[in-house]
Amino acid sequence: MDTVVKTTKNTNFLVQLSGLQPLTESQQSWLEKTVKENRLTVEKLETELKVAKTNLIKETIRIVLKKLGDQYFLMGDYLNALKNYQRLKDFNTTSKHVIDMCFDSIKTAIETKNFSQISSLVVKIESTPEIPSKQLVLAKANALKGLVHLNLSSYKQAARHFLDVNFCLGSEYNDVISPNDIAILGGLTALSTFDRKELKQKVFKNQNFKQFLELEPDIKEILYLFQDSKYCESLDILERKKNDYYLDIFLAEHFDALLSNIRKKAICQYFEPFSSVDLRKMAKSFNVDNVKTLENEIAQLIMDNLINARIDSHNKVLRIKETNLRTATFEKSIKFSEEYKSNSKFLIFFLNLQSKDLIVKDERSPHIHYGGMSLSSNYGGNFSMGEARNYFGGNSNITMMDTTD
Repeated sequence: MDTVVKTTKNTNFLVQLSGLQPLTESQQSWLEKTVKENRLTVEKLETELKVAKTNLIKETIRIVLKKLGDQYFLMGDYLNALKNYQRLKDFNTTSKHVIDMCFDSIKTAIETKNFSQISSLVVKIESTPEIPSKQLVLAKANALKGLVHLNLSSYKQAARHFLDVNFCLGSEYNDVISPNDIAILGGLTALSTFDRKELKQKVFKNQNFKQFLELEPDIKEILYLFQDSKYCESLDILERKKNDYYLDIFLAEHFDALLSNIRKKAICQYFEPFSSVDLRKMAKSFNVDNVKTLENEIAQLIMDNLINARIDSHNKVLRIKETNLRTATFEKSIKFSEEYKSNSKFLIFFLNLQSKDLIVKDERSPHIHYGGMSLSSNYGGNFSMGEARNYFGGNSNITMMDTTD
């Protein structure tokens, strides 16, 4: 706590810490002193703001409002910080001012976990004309979009955005997310959601993201071991590092879900090339002591339709569920014939409508009017089988009728 006392003006945070550990006399003295200093600083800035408004100096008003927002942010008063940042929009004169305002507002939104607000601010940043240092700004925007999707548990979308972050980000955004965070979050979300082909194309062949991976050798090793089908070694590293990942402010609440997805994916890929697998050997490969535990995991994967197989519990063997090719061929033929029959009925129905002159064509447009409805055709009134089926097949108000004499 003494470290916090010496390095922060966030008295709100210190008060929260005091609930876990009573403050010493010196710490209480520092708290009172810092509260007083914060109050005086805010009062001074409020006075400067009044003077600037009186003199109608737009740039000075903008600078003082930013200082006020920064001061409230340091104090841990994120509501007032956001309020002052948003007041800047009436005094911004350049694209840089708009982008800086958005990034400052995003800082407060992250602290308050208001990720929906982050999405709208990122859209505003990307739609700003003449973006200065565009490559760096877009790198920050991609990192933020990754965080938003991670918070929504949309891990595949999060992975795509993290993989798109340009390495020029460097340490320019360390107050929000570091290059190491990009490597960890991008690597784990990609591993949990991408198939082998996507991993190869979007991770291992991504020269930009490989620069991030060099900063986190453990994540790089996990990815390469997994791609080489060394699932046990890959999962062991994840287990060994999980306590570190639980301390990550962004990853902590998602790590268990990501680890579970990665493990399920490993089991599915292990079984994929085989028609049958000995569960005892499989348990050894995944470092599972009890075969029954692995059997339960696989049973859940089968129920989730992730593995098309059956478990022989007596012989401890997992066997692929064989498909009767003869039956499958007959079913496919029957399905095709039913579709053909249905399409033919619709086509005959339309031909009969045309022959009885029950379709009225509007010469001014390529639409056909029938029974008060306007139907579009790419062929000037001559509907194809597919067009007839697409319209009438989904319209419950149309009844098939015999229009023959």
